[in-house]
Amino acid sequence: MKAAALLGLLLGLQLSGGAMAGTLDFSESNICSANIDGSGAFSPCSNYSYINQNYGDTAEVDVSYLNANTDNTSLQFWSTSYNQLENILWAGGNDSNSRGRIILAATDGYFINLDSLDLGAYPSSARYTHLTVSNGIDTYAFEGIIGTGNLASTFSAFGAAGIGSNITIEWYNSAYNVGIDNISYTVTAVPEPGSLAMLMAGLGLLGLMRIRKS
Repeated sequence: MKAAALLGLLLGLQLSGGAMAGTLDFSESNICSANIDGSGAFSPCSNYSYINQNYGDTAEVDVSYLNANTDNTSLQFWSTSYNQLENILWAGGNDSNSRGRIILAATDGYFINLDSLDLGAYPSSARYTHLTVSNGIDTYAFEGIIGTGNLASTFSAFGAAGIGSNITIEWYNSAYNVGIDNISYTVTAVPEPGSLAMLMAGLGLLGLMRIRKS
């Protein structure tokens, strides 16, 4: 068997659990809650509504939304004018005292790769903010202006900080006139020990084949 084919087979075995992509874009009409903490049944969204804590939950990922400056308060919904973004989440407070937090927690047997997210500024303006992404060990950080030229900012390439079983996204000062949208991520099954052992053995064999050819 050729080396490339062998490696492809082994990687396929390693990732046999598959990968699942997800995006939180808050565009559905009934994803909010009548309760300030986001609990209870789904209800229609309008400006100032609180996002339902069950929105985005799957068998593989549990999503939490928090106004981190206020106990038991969910993030809020707004429909337009965060630059070109529509249907975003923001945190109550003001530009100098507001903090939004979204946590993506993988269920047992899975891990998350945060791919990208968008931040936009209200009202179709430019605002200063801080952004952090953390897996509890590594942290990605940004500090600067959002909305230059009335264009929302897309963030990606979070490195190790965006990979793990528990990913925390925070943006603050401002999270009031800076809103979040289009949170894209991939969920992958953790390889079973047998698949990992086979992968390591195959990589060793691949290395040995290269040594013999040289």
